Amino acid sequence: MNLLENLQGLDNLTSVSGGLGIISNENMTSLVGLESLISVGGDLLILNNNALATLSALGVLESIGENLRIKGDGDFNNLNGLDNLTEINGALQIDDIANLTSLSGLGNFDHLLLDMLIIQDCPNLSFCNVPSICDYLADSNNEAIINDNFTGCNSQEEVETECLEPLPVELIDFTAKKDEKHVFLTWHTASENNNAGFEIQRSKDGRDWDVIGFAEGKGTTSSIAEYQFIDTNPLNGINYYRLKQLDFDGGFEYSIVISVILLRDDNIQVYPNPANNYVMIYSPVKSKLEISNQLGILVKQMNISSGLNKIELSDLGSGIYFLKTGVGNAERIIKL
Repeated sequence: MNLLENLQGLDNLTSVSGGLGIISNENMTSLVGLESLISVGGDLLILNNNALATLSALGVLESIGENLRIKGDGDFNNLNGLDNLTEINGALQIDDIANLTSLSGLGNFDHLLLDMLIIQDCPNLSFCNVPSICDYLADSNNEAIINDNFTGCNSQEEVETECLEPLPVELIDFTAKKDEKHVFLTWHTASENNNAGFEIQRSKDGRDWDVIGFAEGKGTTSSIAEYQFIDTNPLNGINYYRLKQLDFDGGFEYSIVISVILLRDDNIQVYPNPANNYVMIYSPVKSKLEISNQLGILVKQMNISSGLNKIELSDLGSGIYFLKTGVGNAERIIKL
């Protein structure tokens, strides 16, 4: 088992031959650093990371060789970030996550590869009827333990009943395109049931979300519907987007999270900020970059090209740094 105390220097990691454990890291708010991880050969354990706010960095993870267990983690309310996970060759255990309300994001794995399902001790979890879970429970020979969650997901019988109900909205896709100043969001639904509409939400960090618009739903329909929304004032740097689908009766469900990077040609951009083991810097022209610590001591300097530059920070300790660069006669200092 490979135990990770921090994720610095792992941004090129695509596979782990054995197990991977991220356990009891009190200050870890995200899994940034694992954005390239595609497969884990053994168990994947994400346990007791109380500050963890999102799993979105696991967006390209496809397979786990043995068991997946997520326990006692942070303040996220769904499992968005696991949308591309198609193989769990062992048990799936979700337990003791206080703020989890939905298993949205965990609906695309092959249920035939799973050999045990445990969902328990999540007091706010009410939405468990995602497709892969429903398919697994449809076989009466499959083992499952489901208890001590909220109504709708408090027992195997409750989840099986919910699985028989039509989904409020069957979302086909959710995509984003950009030009120099705008982000164009498009999504399609295959069918809708009791759909009041969609809140369009945006975030700069995948954790704190703002509502930037609303698209009225079609109510109940079995026809394919297309929706579009233009973000006319996107953030500089990375923009995360998600949809909050609202029922007429007050129920709701979140979509997957997608992201777009928008870089203004007339400005220097730095992201992500805060950063872990690297930072991306966009500069409209060639420039000199200097990085100093809080004491004003120069710790790194280099020339950067026009366009996008990746700057490694894995050799620097945690803390606050200041990036100084100049464009023409202007000088800019950015706190990192």
